[in-house]
Amino acid sequence: MNQTPQVHLLRSGLVITLRCTLKCKLCGGYIPCYKNPQDIPFDEVARTIDSYFSVVDTVGDFSLTGGEPLLNPDLGRIIEKAMEYGDQIGALLILTNGTLLFQEDTLKILKKHRHKCQVTISDYGKVSPKASLLSEILKENEIPCRVINYSGENLFCDGWVDFGDHTQKHFTQEEIDEQGRRCAVRNRHCNFYILHGELHSCGRAYRRMELGIIPKNRSEYVDLLDGSIPNEEKRETVLNIYHSVSATSCAYCNGLCADSPRFPPAEQL
Repeated sequence: MNQTPQVHLLRSGLVITLRCTLKCKLCGGYIPCYKNPQDIPFDEVARTIDSYFSVVDTVGDFSLTGGEPLLNPDLGRIIEKAMEYGDQIGALLILTNGTLLFQEDTLKILKKHRHKCQVTISDYGKVSPKASLLSEILKENEIPCRVINYSGENLFCDGWVDFGDHTQKHFTQEEIDEQGRRCAVRNRHCNFYILHGELHSCGRAYRRMELGIIPKNRSEYVDLLDGSIPNEEKRETVLNIYHSVSATSCAYCNGLCADSPRFPPAEQL
């Protein structure tokens, strides 16, 4: 008798808004490219979370991201929704760019769930004017907080990388697989990217399918909101993505590699 496969992931990021307070030149999620960015409606986010945790048994880090997630007025409700699955989450991360402060009601929700929640602040120096104050407020409320230094000396990971445009760069399957092996996003078993109910191996893969640059291959993403697909099939697809050496998108990408040139983070367009 076949058993339902268990799905244990290291990390996944759920996009809850395409709005942002910054327009970063090398944004890995291509947020500045969206002409009319919107928050993801709460109902859609809630259904996505329900479906995700019916497919994924445990995840190490589950991130709420964007865009800038603090722009979404439903952030507190979204945190509460994710915490319904707290037993399946190692840590619930809220990723912010240090330009905004939490609303008081959201701060109270974070404090209530501080055993599980952590705020990660990317400090880009002068374009992150609230980073220091935000860190102080979180510490005062005993909410776990991590500040990532992206300005001045000792830049985190030596700076950002340029994932490149959407032109094809690798052509044989051997070349594409080698690119997948070299890319930290893939060789660390994927930072799954979730937007509009679709789970992809990374943000670049999502964007290239969205633009029609690569086909929407059902073996390379999962439509979490498609009720016609059995959960067992969704689980198998997630595991196949997780263990695959590369994806079609890798043929079009510079990747995040050890020898990738580094650039100043958060340069504004």
